[in-house]
Amino acid sequence: TDAFRWLMTQSYNGNVEASQVIRKMQDDGNIFLAHWVLEMAKQNRDAAAEYTVGWMYDTGKGLIKDQNLARIWYEKSAAQNYPLAIKVLGNKHLFNSYDDSSDATAMNYLNEAANQHDDPDAAVKIAHYYHYELRDGEKAREWYAKAGRLGDTHAKNMAETYEEWKAEG
Repeated sequence: TDAFRWLMTQSYNGNVEASQVIRKMQDDGNIFLAHWVLEMAKQNRDAAAEYTVGWMYDTGKGLIKDQNLARIWYEKSAAQNYPLAIKVLGNKHLFNSYDDSSDATAMNYLNEAANQHDDPDAAVKIAHYYHYELRDGEKAREWYAKAGRLGDTHAKNMAETYEEWKAEG
């Protein structure tokens, strides 16, 4: 386990090779890794570990697949302002993964991901929501433009060609 602690430390310090080894272990459903991360998450100090536990429950990699437990861990991580957890919760609510999902809850999470964490994917999802669900082209254009500023070239093009696609209805 000293070797594993070394790998985790190296990964946290930006060592790409160490991160790849850990990711491979996750993808293989390594039980040791799953329980080690679960113990880290249970200490309520590591939002990344909490997110990872949520992901493991969500996908069934390393832990049993359980959407309710996944949600609990994602919410713990999001409460600590972890960007990936915030975006995942936005996506889950947007695609009605939970019985109590709502557009308002989805938009709250996605707004936070886009505005506080500069997530272009979250901004695109909001743009799509305005574009396809609410049929509010101006709001959609604003969000496409934001996503474009955050690096999404397709969204930037959508914002720049707004007058064309607006006319098409």
